[in-house]
Amino acid sequence: MPLSVLEAGPVLPPPSSLLEMEELFGHPFTDPEFEEKHITRIPVTIAGGKTVTIACHVAVAARMARVFQKLKAENALGLIKTYDGCFNIRKVRGGNRPSLHAWGLAIDLNAGQFPLGSTQHQNAVLVRAWTAEGFFNGSKFHRPDPMHFQYSANAM
Repeated sequence: MPLSVLEAGPVLPPPSSLLEMEELFGHPFTDPEFEEKHITRIPVTIAGGKTVTIACHVAVAARMARVFQKLKAENALGLIKTYDGCFNIRKVRGGNRPSLHAWGLAIDLNAGQFPLGSTQHQNAVLVRAWTAEGFFNGSKFHRPDPMHFQYSANAM
């Protein structure tokens, strides 16, 4: 996939609060045209050469694509056994706060192996690839979520 197409999206810093999230990335819960205006789809390759399509916010599409390209260059795509979701307008599981998935700014990988609440950690190569692009890994959440990577400055 040519990054030049994806790099046309806005370059926005990782948000550090819900208010900043809405100001920078839109209002998925109240804007009926949110998906049409802000979500793009990118094909990426995971373990076994399988191609999946990620629906994500246009502001992070190039960053996500670079993570997959870096992992491919490092012969590390095998670390991603499953792609388990990105854009999904919903609240945090078991809570009332909006999930970063609602903006298409969070991605879940290897959910079966690293479920919500697990104290296991994803491979360090995979975590470094995501954090280098501004994503925060959910293994550091109060309720660990090691499958989860979100474009944010902190655990929010």
